[in-house]
Order: sequence, then structure tokens, then C-alpha cells
Amino acid sequence: MTKFRISLVLSFIIAFTIPQVYVKAQVPIAVIDLEGKGILTTEASTLSDRLRDELFKTGKFQVMERGLMDQILKEQKFQLSGCTSNECLVEIGQLISVRQIIGGSIGKVGNVYSISARIIDVETGKIKSVSTYDYIGDIGGLLTQGMKNVAVQLTTGKTSINEQSLHRLSGSGSLYISSAPSDAEVWIDDKKINGKTPLLVENQFAGKHKITVQKKDYSAETTVQLEANDIQKVILELKLGLGNIKVITTPFEANVYLDGEYKGKSPLFLKNIDSGLHRLKVIKSLFEPVEKSIKIISNKDEEVLITLSEFIVTFGEEVTDIDGNVYKTVKIGDQWWMAENLKVTHYRNGDAIPNVTGDTEWSNLTTGAYCNYNNDDNNATNADTYGRLYNWYAVNDSRNIAPTGWHVPSDEEWKELEMYLGMSQSDADATGVRGTDEGGKLKETGTNHWSSPNTDATNESGFAALPGGYRGFYGSVYYMGNYAYFWSSTESEGGSAWGRRLNYSNSDVYRYYFSKQYGFSVRCVRD
Repeated sequence: MTKFRISLVLSFIIAFTIPQVYVKAQVPIAVIDLEGKGILTTEASTLSDRLRDELFKTGKFQVMERGLMDQILKEQKFQLSGCTSNECLVEIGQLISVRQIIGGSIGKVGNVYSISARIIDVETGKIKSVSTYDYIGDIGGLLTQGMKNVAVQLTTGKTSINEQSLHRLSGSGSLYISSAPSDAEVWIDDKKINGKTPLLVENQFAGKHKITVQKKDYSAETTVQLEANDIQKVILELKLGLGNIKVITTPFEANVYLDGEYKGKSPLFLKNIDSGLHRLKVIKSLFEPVEKSIKIISNKDEEVLITLSEFIVTFGEEVTDIDGNVYKTVKIGDQWWMAENLKVTHYRNGDAIPNVTGDTEWSNLTTGAYCNYNNDDNNATNADTYGRLYNWYAVNDSRNIAPTGWHVPSDEEWKELEMYLGMSQSDADATGVRGTDEGGKLKETGTNHWSSPNTDATNESGFAALPGGYRGFYGSVYYMGNYAYFWSSTESEGGSAWGRRLNYSNSDVYRYYFSKQYGFSVRCVRD
């Protein structure tokens, strides 16, 4: 087995293509985290990540991922702290080999966020574009809409179609609240209002308001965005009253889901739940999941006590593909997974999956194909151990790459696996490096196949992930022994698809949108 250990700086042009969808017209660009003034460093970092995503979505840039940039600068012993001048930004751009680089700051005064960002041409040192943007509201709105507007300004010099509404000055407006049935009592932001529905409430500050109406055992609640000088109509349909539930598990710190929605970790007190039947699910890493039906009674508190049983790795019946290859299977949570990488060379109906060896031909593909690492068709042991590398078009082909009764997992099914192993919902939904030790629970232990140190690999799940490397956009193969890349069946914005990466040097799980031309390993999950 050949293991590739390539210096990040010397291999940058190769490595930079890993997480990005390459288009010839795209400009290689990097975003230095915007300097936070009056906000938390973590908030500035999150907003900077959103700016990277929004720039990528414009289709005009090949945006370098934060992790790769940090690794290169660390190898060069370059300290980012205090680097805000154009000269310093140009120096960074030269080190990481991008054509353009973005720097700037985010400040906050009162409820106004002020963003100043600029694109600098690394070769000339000149400023190509500037965005000076003020946002009035909360940081959530700045994240979901404001950073999109900054990206639009930097790219086109124009603001987005929602700019006018985002810049309205804070003032007051009125709320006209009605309900079915009428004659219900009203609360605004938990403060009782004189009168009953229908009701006009004037002189309310512009911004978000929680509206609650109640009549006997029936109630309803919503959140509205009130604009200055507007009359916001709120119509609510009253439903049966609400109840509360306390969920206690042994052991504690289990993830609690109600009707499929993540609520938090146990012990947990859930308030204001619609009366009636609900599905409660409790998951804790390395314990068997529990799911049951519960009944919420109006205006009453219920308590649910659940004792979890320890998870025992359960291997199931082997599954055979169309070529006769036999795979081990393992039950993880409520899912059955293959415990080996796919190596099939035919679709389920018997049609051959093309084995494309030429680099140029591979990079131009828009249909399904596979290859062996290094195109070594004579090394059967290599394919038997690590499986084969497939582009996403093979994954998505209607003829099905998976054996009968199995399929390539969706992005959501990957998240279910990760959350069962302990990842939070917010981490699972994030892009980039996520979680803590979930990757270690998926990786095969030892260094027979993984490069040293194979950090925190325990394989507690039985998944036994192997580092099959990947085939890049231009057809070359990289990093067998260092990285395991896996496809999901889910497309992402920008014509790419979601995948996962496990790393020999850490224990997290990397989630990103990759070019469909890449060749990744495939694991299947049972229907």
C-alpha cells in the first residue's frame, strides 16, 4: 500500500480543489476572518464562514476552505493575529496561492451592525471591490440575509432586492390581532394586553414580537416581524391547550427528539406542547435508541422516565452485490450499514459501470464511472481492501449502484448516523469540520491501513472506515492512507453534492459540497 504524505504548500494547487467545485471561469479567492469589534470572536468567525458560502454560491469564485488555509499558514509559521493591512493580506494571498483575498471587519453599535470588506488583487495589491454595509436587527438576520448582501456588493457593487426592508429605521407600528374563534385574550411578548380579539394594539416597537392568544383550554402562538409605520395583521387559529413534559433518562445527556425535532439533552423540561399524542425518541451514543408514544394533556405536567440499554455492536447478514462481492453489515442505531467500502463494477440491472482511467476523460465526465486507486486494475487486493472510487454520477444513476434492498445514504442519513454517535443537531447541520470524536468512532483502529497517528480511532460503531483516498477533478488520485471520502446521494447548491471526509490526524467528521467529478468511496445503507 502506498501512502502519500505531501507537503501542504507544495501540493496546494491539488489540495485546493478538494472541497471546491472547479469551474474554469472561477477566481481562486480566500476570505480572512473578519475582525470582530463589539461582537464575539466566534460570531465573527461564523459570519465569515457564511460570507465564504455566499461568495461560492455566486458561481464566480473558487473559495478556499478555512481549514486548508489555516493548515498552510501554520506550516509556514505565519500568525494571522493582527493582520489587517492590505500589505499583510497580500502576503497571505501569496503564501496560499490565490489570486484575490478578502479582509475587513464587523462592528456593532446598539442594534446596528456595520460590515466593511474589501477584495484585494494579490498580484497588484490593488483594491478591486469594497462593501460598506449597515444592518439593523439581530445577528440571526445578519447571518441569513446580511452576509448575502455583502457578497452581492463585493461581486457586483449592487445590493440585493431585500436591501430596502433591511435598512428601515427602527420605529413603531401597530398589530391587528384576530383569532378563530374570537373573544380570546391576548399577550404580546408575554405581557397581557387589555381587550380581546379582534384587537388593534398600537405603538409597538418595530422588530420581532411573540403573539399569544388564549380562550379556555384553547390557545395559539406565533412570532411576527413588525415594520415601522406598518399595521401588521395577525390571524391565529386556536387549538387545544398546551401541556408540559419532563424527560429523564438513565444515564443523563441523551439527545431528545419530539415528533422528529431535536429538543435538547436530558434531563429536559419541555413546555407548551400541543395536547394529544406525540412521538418521543431518545438517543445516546453507544446506547440503544428508545422511541415511544406519549400523550400530552392540556394544562398538565407529565414525566417520562427512560432507562437506556448499552449498545452492543451487532453484525447482520452479509449482503452480495451484482458482481458477487460479499459485504459485512453492521447495525448502528436504527440503521443498517455496510461495514466495507463498495467495490461493484456493474449497476444493479447488470449494465457495466465504465472504468475510466484517462485523467482528461475523467475530468470531462457527466455520467457514471469508477476507477481503482492509481488505476491499478491488476492489484485485486487493493480494491478488495479499500473498494473502488466512484464519481457522483454513478451514485445518482437510476440503475442503482447499491445491491438490491440497499441504497447510497442521503445527507440526512449521514447526519442520523453522526448524531447517534453523539454529534449535536447544530453540528450535524454545519459545513466543514464538525463534532468531537464521532469520526474516531467510525474509523478502523490501528495503522495497518490508516497513517499514524490515526487519532482517537476506536471503531466503537463497527463501521470500520478505511482511508481509500480520492480521485480529483483532473483525474489524479491522492491520500490513500490519510483520508476516507464518502459520497451522499444528496445534491447541494451550485451543482455539487454533499460528502464526508475522515482524517488520520483528528477524530471529527468533515462535511462539504464537492464537485460531482471527484471519485470517492461509497458505503450503502439498508432500505
